[in-house]
Amino acid sequence: MSQESTSISRAVTPSGALSRAPDPGPLVGGFPLRGFYTRNALFLSILMAALLVGSLGYFSLVLSDELTRTMARNSDSVADVVAQAAAAPIATRDVAALDALLHSAARAPSVHEIRVNDARGETIRRIVRVGEGTQIDSFQGEPTAGGDIARPVLSSVGQAVGVVRVITADHRKTDLFLRVLRDGMIALLVILGVGLFLLEIQLRPMARALERLTRFALALERGEKGVLVPEKSVFEFEILGDAMSRAATRLTAQSAELRAAGERMQTALEALEDGFVLYDSEDRLVMCNTRYKTLYRLSAPLLIPGAWFEDILRDAALRGHIADAVGREDEWVAERLAIHRAPESVFEQRLGDGRWLRIAERRTPEGGVVGIRVDITALKQAQERADAANRAKSEFLANMSHEIRTPLAGIIGMTDLALEGALSADQRDYVALSRSSAVSLLDIVNNILDFSKIEAGGIEVERVPFRLEEALGDSFKMMRLRAQAKNLDFSVIDNSSLEGDLVGDPVRLRQVLVNLLGNAVKFSDRGAITLRIDAVGRSNDGVRLRFSVRDQGIGISPDQQGRLFEPFRQADASTSRTYGGTGLGLAISKRLVEAMGGRMWLESALESGSEFLFELPFGIAEYSGSYGQPPADPPRRQRGLHIVVVDDNAINRLTVSRLLTKRGHHVSEAEDAVTGLQLIDVEEPDLVLMDLQLPGMSGLEAFHHLRSRDDNTGEIPVIALTAHALIGDRERLMNAGMDGYVSKPFHVDTLFAEIDRVLADHRPMGGIEVPARFERAVAGIDGDLELFAEIAAKAAAEFGRYADSLSKLAHDNDLDALEREAHKVKGNWAMYSLEGDEALPQRVMDAVRAGEGQQARMQAEWLATALRGASESLSDWLVNREPAEVE
Repeated sequence: MSQESTSISRAVTPSGALSRAPDPGPLVGGFPLRGFYTRNALFLSILMAALLVGSLGYFSLVLSDELTRTMARNSDSVADVVAQAAAAPIATRDVAALDALLHSAARAPSVHEIRVNDARGETIRRIVRVGEGTQIDSFQGEPTAGGDIARPVLSSVGQAVGVVRVITADHRKTDLFLRVLRDGMIALLVILGVGLFLLEIQLRPMARALERLTRFALALERGEKGVLVPEKSVFEFEILGDAMSRAATRLTAQSAELRAAGERMQTALEALEDGFVLYDSEDRLVMCNTRYKTLYRLSAPLLIPGAWFEDILRDAALRGHIADAVGREDEWVAERLAIHRAPESVFEQRLGDGRWLRIAERRTPEGGVVGIRVDITALKQAQERADAANRAKSEFLANMSHEIRTPLAGIIGMTDLALEGALSADQRDYVALSRSSAVSLLDIVNNILDFSKIEAGGIEVERVPFRLEEALGDSFKMMRLRAQAKNLDFSVIDNSSLEGDLVGDPVRLRQVLVNLLGNAVKFSDRGAITLRIDAVGRSNDGVRLRFSVRDQGIGISPDQQGRLFEPFRQADASTSRTYGGTGLGLAISKRLVEAMGGRMWLESALESGSEFLFELPFGIAEYSGSYGQPPADPPRRQRGLHIVVVDDNAINRLTVSRLLTKRGHHVSEAEDAVTGLQLIDVEEPDLVLMDLQLPGMSGLEAFHHLRSRDDNTGEIPVIALTAHALIGDRERLMNAGMDGYVSKPFHVDTLFAEIDRVLADHRPMGGIEVPARFERAVAGIDGDLELFAEIAAKAAAEFGRYADSLSKLAHDNDLDALEREAHKVKGNWAMYSLEGDEALPQRVMDAVRAGEGQQARMQAEWLATALRGASESLSDWLVNREPAEVE
């Protein structure tokens, strides 16, 4: 066993690496000194010896006491016997009989000496133990040291004739004790020997069994195959050996399977087109596949197990392997480590050689990180090509929009002018049909452009105050006329019980309702069409309205409903042949509703009609008193203006010129930008309507040239009048500095509304100049200073009253009333406040709602001071102003 034990020299650490096994050390009887057999044999031997020695010591103490008592009892007995038997020999002086008696009594183990004295005290005879024999004489000396027991010798008549003294010696007890102890030690040694022999018989088979199990386990650990021979003499170890053999067989099979699975996994990872990497909980590299090393080929020498992630990162950054790290290596490493330590992350990384990687990392349950690197260079290139194609598509749509909308503008404009003239009935019908066809074509183009905007995520939703009946009234009238033309009943049921104005996007709302009502009219040949409006939710600052458009038309089957809101799809192929349309209306409507924060759905069945429903949230407009409230119909005062129209299309110029001339304006025309600039130099008009796509110099270039001037012409307002109507066109032009934007073809009201808005911002104030803080309020009422004077008088009084009220409520600590008063001021305060004071009412309300009374009172005092300042400014202007010029 010694050779086998010393050959065991390697073990496997928890991390999987091989390490040296413990040295068995010195051997005892072929077994290691630190082994099971030696340790247990020594322990049990020492234990048995200690127990036996302890038992012997205890037995010796007990024996000593018992010997003392026994010897005392024996001495007493001997003294009594000799005293009784010695009476006759003493009386007769029979020495021989006395000697025989003493020899017999001296054999007692406890007796060392016996003396017989006569009545006078003289020793008649004594007997002494000498070695193993006795010696008898009549010595008169001192008795031997030890115990001394005396008994009187009485005659038959009871007369004392002598004394018998039995003497015990201590050395006799000691000799007897030592003999007994010697015999006990011999017996104990025999018992210990027998015990150790039996222990050897029991321990050695167990030790051999453990030694075999140990060698077998270590062999398994090294991956070696072997056969375990169980110890037949120990039943339990035989069972354990059999169990270990079976377990080893299974473990060997499982190990083989695991190795095979590991090889398959490694093969699979190597077969991946993506890079795979695994880091442990301390951010040390555990493994990576070849593809990972290929992707980071400049850092490949560092990609070995045990390498730190941060070292690999820093090396890649310093080598310029990461494009984003160039020039900012330390900052990039810190950012990348932060991403790496997140529980989960997916991002893109551009390498220094122009390749792109998509990186996905996730934390393992043990705290490590598993990562995937996907080369998306081809995808990025395809995306760039797609972006280029999308730009090309946008340019195509822009060009097609311009090319289609420009002649449409001319057609619609000419037909409008023709319809205003004297025509026969047939001519009027022909012109009306032509206009209707042009408008239908324009609707199709507008739908395509709207859908393009929605797809690009560029649809704009406004939040402006409006009155529901005013925003939808004209549309309802139009739909009623279209329904009556088909002998359909048309009705609107408004159960919303709204008071005041809503805040939302009236244009998009109108577009959705016109789409739904138009479809209802289109697909109905009988019955009625009903629009129902219900309030399905209310709060202090908003309302949620449900709009329902119900018809009694052809209906829609359940399988057709699923694709109805998809773009360019209708209920079936025959729908477009029968009723026409692009299939975009419902898709656009649904997405517009969702963009406004609502939802749309359908309830329908074949031959039972359809009901389209949608819900939208709206705010509630806040107005306090009459001042500052936008008038329902601001007066137009743009008459007698000098306007220059720059457009390369003669029909468009004619259309715009006639429309402007009929409203009392003087119009000059130019067919290119250079001529337009020359007209502006000479005539210094009030307004310029500028087309953008002009021959030679573009309209935008002409605008920038105009704005670069230092004379009065550089401030002339310019409205872009263009067929460009794609996503971002309005924003692009307004950001470039254009004062207004109208897309062609346009509705007459749209054109003049934009002219009104632009000129209101540029109109000079008559009389004394209005303070800058009130220009917003004046612009909101179309620059009408007379009306502003009326409003200013009321506002001055109201602001003073609110200031006093706020101060009193703050002093009384009436927070609820303070919040209500601030809410009243909030609606109009922004029109009259100084910069930085706009939010004062809201701050008061927020402080009250947060329960911060002291802050609320302080903000209220600041608001009261600001209100008094506004009141004083309005009063001063009213006192000092001159009568405004009347146009």
